[in-house]
Amino acid sequence: SAMDLLKTPSLQESAPSIGEVISLQDLARKVIHRKQLARRKLVSATAVAAALLLVIGYGIGNSLNDSGNRILKTNLASNSGIKIDLVEFEPNVMKVELQATEKGWGTQFQWNCIYTEIRTELQSPESYDLVVTDSSGAKTVVATWREIGEIAKGLGAATSIPWQNIRAVEIRATGTTEPVMRAEV
Repeated sequence: SAMDLLKTPSLQESAPSIGEVISLQDLARKVIHRKQLARRKLVSATAVAAALLLVIGYGIGNSLNDSGNRILKTNLASNSGIKIDLVEFEPNVMKVELQATEKGWGTQFQWNCIYTEIRTELQSPESYDLVVTDSSGAKTVVATWREIGEIAKGLGAATSIPWQNIRAVEIRATGTTEPVMRAEV
């Protein structure tokens, strides 16, 4: 009713004094104005929420994009080993961070892998070898592992071959002679 509208705080401020009469048109304009203000507030709040969701989504996207690199570095960051930069011979198979550490008894390797092709449950897991070529040209398999899931983290192997005698390091599919990745050292 008109009396209820006059009791609302926003209408009381502009309410006519006792001697004045409010026309039905003035009352309708005030109600429409209040609804427009409420609608503008709702649109503004929705726009702010959408912008916030966009910023959060962008941050999550960047985080997921960089997660592979962070996962690779997780176990190796504290190690003071020699970083081995592998060159891809078969593109888009895996990303690898590999380090070698000189030891009195030989060489220790540590690495992490992210596989770019995820295998289904019906496919058998791919198996890989870490192969070292020494100064005489002899090739030695120092590790074998299987691709299960999209990440292999904290892999390690050792050989009695001293670091100064190692000339190349390769990752091969088990049973093959062609490298998936290779580094001359």
